[in-house]
Amino acid sequence: MGSTSRCIVTISISVWLCTASMPPAQATDTGPPEITGLDNIGVSYAAEKNLPNLSDAFIDTKPSSRQDEIAVGELGRDGGERTPIVSFAQEIADGQHGEIDSLLLWANGRLLFESYFRRGRINYPHYQMSITKSYTALAVGRAIQLGHLTMADLDRPVVSFLQGLHPEKFAAGASTITLSEAMTMQSGIRIPPKKMQFLKESPPAVQGVKQVQAFLENT
Repeated sequence: MGSTSRCIVTISISVWLCTASMPPAQATDTGPPEITGLDNIGVSYAAEKNLPNLSDAFIDTKPSSRQDEIAVGELGRDGGERTPIVSFAQEIADGQHGEIDSLLLWANGRLLFESYFRRGRINYPHYQMSITKSYTALAVGRAIQLGHLTMADLDRPVVSFLQGLHPEKFAAGASTITLSEAMTMQSGIRIPPKKMQFLKESPPAVQGVKQVQAFLENT
């Protein structure tokens, strides 16, 4: 769903490298690129492909605070090494590392660095498709390693890990979908196109855990 906040994948120290296409660009001193008047209805994989390429890259070692509840810091002062990271970002801007949309660094509980290239925008979701499976597997594997989960938990219902749901409203069988089934795309969830469009046009109905509720109700 659409969002007006930064899109960040956080796994310990995370790096988000996303793909698209744009000629090389240079850094500027302006604010992060964003799409004004963005709403959920206009957000889609197809629409993303039509975003105009940035004429200049945006590279920031001290991200500004926004109303997205993401804590910010300064690269070098709060973690990381400023010179090699900025140099790498400039290489991205110069087209030396392929088609990359954005690079964000998160460490010690803060966003320390953000940069946008090509079709990257601070408030537009980048559709990463199946790479999200790798993120999920890494996060779950790390949780098991740290003792927060066990291998046996893979066979527990997904809903047992979440709070604020209303199982009495679920479609038949939805409450038994296991974590393993969800991770291997065997949940069986299917949302009719008209219902999906309705949910997309009703942001309050799909915020946070409400999205899980909506999917398990309407499958």
